[in-house]
Amino acid sequence: AIPRVLITCLLLWLGCRWLVATSDYESLILNGVALAFIKDMKDLIYTTLVSAACKRECELTRIRISPCAKYERTNFVASFKALVWGFLGVAFVLVYITYFQQVLVDYRWDVASVCAEWQNLNHGVHVDV
Repeated sequence: AIPRVLITCLLLWLGCRWLVATSDYESLILNGVALAFIKDMKDLIYTTLVSAACKRECELTRIRISPCAKYERTNFVASFKALVWGFLGVAFVLVYITYFQQVLVDYRWDVASVCAEWQNLNHGVHVDV
């Protein structure tokens, strides 16, 4: 389980770097699909390379679950956990972009002053900085 967690964390880190470095929306969508393909590669390899006998053996392996856990209904705690995971996801993105991303060095959240000259030359748009 530990190697899978490490691989997932490394893939998260490198995937974030890769997506932040994308220059346009078309490439962003393409890179996102490629990242999803890489994430699902383990399932593709399992489906392709593992024999039917080994797959059947894995399917026959049972984990006992208590009867009350089978019929657990959605409650406040389950909804709260989902909400917390959502906030953690948003917090990760904000912390990553603010402190850890290494693609846009010295990114200051405002590119208007840097792009003003280019916009004036190429689009005739005047930007007050």
